Amino acid sequence: MFLNADEDYLNMIDARLCGYPMEILRTERCIVREITTEDIPKLYEIYKEPDITKYMEDLYEDRDEEIKYTKDYIKWHYGLYGFGMWIVTDADGRITGRAGFDMKEEKEPYLGFMIRKDEQRRGLAYEVCTALLEYAKRHIGATGIRSIAHKDNKPSAALLNKLGFIRKWENGDMEEWYYPLAEGKEEK
Repeated sequence: MFLNADEDYLNMIDARLCGYPMEILRTERCIVREITTEDIPKLYEIYKEPDITKYMEDLYEDRDEEIKYTKDYIKWHYGLYGFGMWIVTDADGRITGRAGFDMKEEKEPYLGFMIRKDEQRRGLAYEVCTALLEYAKRHIGATGIRSIAHKDNKPSAALLNKLGFIRKWENGDMEEWYYPLAEGKEEK
């Protein structure tokens, strides 16, 4: 018997042991869940749109490398941190993008997001990222969330501003943004 084990924790253990993707959250129009290797062909379709990779990393050219990377990511990133970059689907399971948190050198997670070209400008990124910030407050335990956007990526900057992020610095082509998770908490 697990003492003090909540339902989320038990669901995570079940997903890890059985090897299926854990559902992270639902919004009005979207489901956010862990990635699977079965998602990779759909991601290649989404990423072939030049606007998608204009300001972010592309997938590996070799699909086998992408599959290996994804398997390692599921095992190590999800397993170590309990969060990561997740898949965003509509209610029918159609992949509409990716969003979630990644760790870099700093102690606080970074919010990242990408919505497929034909689904942009419908408010999906705002809807999902708003829910993710609420999720972070309850589950991640960080004092704040960071995000990075290319200075020419005006839609991402506008979204971060609308979400309540504060632009902290600009370095060359990149801008870093910060979102405090707790009232009165400033970044370190």
